[in-house]
Amino acid sequence: MKIALFVMTSAALLLMVTNAQADPVFPGEVFDISGTATQTGGSDCCTHGGTFGGSFTIGSEIDSSTDWIVTAFNPVCTLGIETCSSVAWDIPGLEFDASNGTLLGDASADYTGNGGDSRTFEFMFEDGNTTDDPYTDTDNTTPSNSRNGTISLSVTSSAPGTASRRCQNRRWYCL
Repeated sequence: MKIALFVMTSAALLLMVTNAQADPVFPGEVFDISGTATQTGGSDCCTHGGTFGGSFTIGSEIDSSTDWIVTAFNPVCTLGIETCSSVAWDIPGLEFDASNGTLLGDASADYTGNGGDSRTFEFMFEDGNTTDDPYTDTDNTTPSNSRNGTISLSVTSSAPGTASRRCQNRRWYCL
């Protein structure tokens, strides 16, 4: 009886350790973002900036890496744009690095500024950086009205029903 109990307990522990190594993210997972933008140069310096939030969705994992392709990027902010969520974001090559929880690559959006000028807003995410990724708000009509700055960014999982990011795939034995 003791031997059977030992074998069952050992098998359960082995199963838990094996599952604990499972990849913590999955295709289609949505992550929340929040951060602060600080204007550091350009016209009207330094009156623009502020907090922002939103989300992004990942697609497939990039072979032989911990990076995932971002398939949707949905910031919610103002940052000089009427509203970030009202514009179409171009995200070719934007990735999420699951090993350090950061974005890498560019996300940009064309929009019409409050003065009617054609503008382009761009986030430039650097792998591993969470405190001072650069951004630009380029005025394509009157370049002297362009702005730039830095953003700090935090990424968290928005997966429903998870106790914590670490417990994502641990199922029943995760506390």
